[in-house]
Amino acid sequence: YYKAERYKEALSLLEQSKEQAGAPFWIACTLEKLGRTGDAISAYQDVIDNPVEVENAEHARRNRDFLVWKRDFDARIATTQASVNAQETE
Repeated sequence: YYKAERYKEALSLLEQSKEQAGAPFWIACTLEKLGRTGDAISAYQDVIDNPVEVENAEHARRNRDFLVWKRDFDARIATTQASVNAQETE
């Protein structure tokens, strides 16, 4: 389902097998694809903290760090745009 971009179905199946090695990482990836940034960041952190997920930890760390950067960047852009818009209406 993931490769077919059917992310809701993929997430449902992954959550049913979340105890399997690798599943937590793919849950995080799927949450990211669904646009659930906060949930994805938390899920990536869970992968990083899970000793069973050592194989995926570095990839999860890179993905988490990028999402944190993107979330913060988007917030700064929105704040800047709101400020510009407010100045234009004065």
